[in-house]
Amino acid sequence: MARAKAKRNRQQTEIAQAIIAEWFRVLPDSTGNIGTMDAFSLTAAFNDILDRPTKAIIDEAAVVNIVVPLPPAGVANRDQLREYLALNQDFVVGMSVAALFGCGR
Repeated sequence: MARAKAKRNRQQTEIAQAIIAEWFRVLPDSTGNIGTMDAFSLTAAFNDILDRPTKAIIDEAAVVNIVVPLPPAGVANRDQLREYLALNQDFVVGMSVAALFGCGR
């Protein structure tokens, strides 16, 4: 799975701040319809914060989006994967939880 770090003089917490700002933008002041989140604006914000290209994908209430990671960094063949999994026995459980974790509605 590709990983990113915050650019110099930026904080990873700015990702959460950008998402929360978007929530405030789309939620009504009291009752009413929720607006549409802007994936393009969020992508631009994330790209400004992180050191690698990103793409914001807006979660859908009716669909579980699972981002399928690439093999772990440094694992180039099946034997290395077997060794990696043997040394990181909590990896399968952790990856399963991470893949199915969702927040919001």
